[in-house]
Amino acid sequence: MLEIRHLMGIHMLRETGSLHEAAKKLHVTQSALSLQFSGLEKHLGSSLFERRTRPVQFTRIGRRILKLADSLLPQLRSVECDLVDLAETAAGRITMAVESSEWAHWLIPLINRFREEWPEIELDMVTQFPRNPGDAVSAVDVDLLLCASAVKAPGVISVPLFTYELLLGVANTHPLASKVFITPEDLATETLITSSAERSKQPIFEQFLGAAGVEPARHRSSDALMSVSHQVSTGRAVCCLPDWVIRGFCSQGRLVFKSLGMDGLHVTLNAVLSLDSLEAPHMRYFLLAAQEGPRG
Repeated sequence: MLEIRHLMGIHMLRETGSLHEAAKKLHVTQSALSLQFSGLEKHLGSSLFERRTRPVQFTRIGRRILKLADSLLPQLRSVECDLVDLAETAAGRITMAVESSEWAHWLIPLINRFREEWPEIELDMVTQFPRNPGDAVSAVDVDLLLCASAVKAPGVISVPLFTYELLLGVANTHPLASKVFITPEDLATETLITSSAERSKQPIFEQFLGAAGVEPARHRSSDALMSVSHQVSTGRAVCCLPDWVIRGFCSQGRLVFKSLGMDGLHVTLNAVLSLDSLEAPHMRYFLLAAQEGPRG
């Protein structure tokens, strides 16, 4: 029967050109390797190579087995490396920091999926997003950052996950409900509710209102979505949240959503991590799952 050891043996014989050197590389005696080849030749009813030539000349049967070795051995080495990686991550930890709490409704189901697939990996959330994200990842204070902008730092990579639209939610009886899209000036007389992310990091202030030099009449931050929905539905405030959150509110029939500007306000969510962390199988799984974006 043709076995892996035969493929390794004939491959090494071709690489070294002699039985003696091949045996040394495989850490077996020359007689043991020769006996291995003789047993296979007896099983196949044909010689594998000419023993009196130098370098070794392979027969047609030998060349066919070499072709199989060239195809199969790299695959085996690749699987072996993956298994080693899995063994090394049999117990591990990911420390994550998230820039904005408004991503929680997407992130929590993703974390639950990850924990089901990788129960041996602990996933911890830090309470504060670092002021210098690149330095925090480089210093291994955190393993993974989720933020709305790419980060450039030595040994650090930013992986785009998905792009979403920030929408304005208003009561269906609100005057803004009849507008095709919202301008910065429309918010000058409104109470605006956003997530509790740092104001300077919020695109509605940085890219939409700030660019036009407009301030809302009042601004409040809240992570209590049910409270936000109630305040907006009664017309006391408007809210700016990701499209998948706003559409969930609007499905109840009391709110409508509007784009911010004619082209809308779009945000790309990025994962920031070290280049070394990118090689870990559990990290690759998390990133691929995250790139699917919000479900539903």
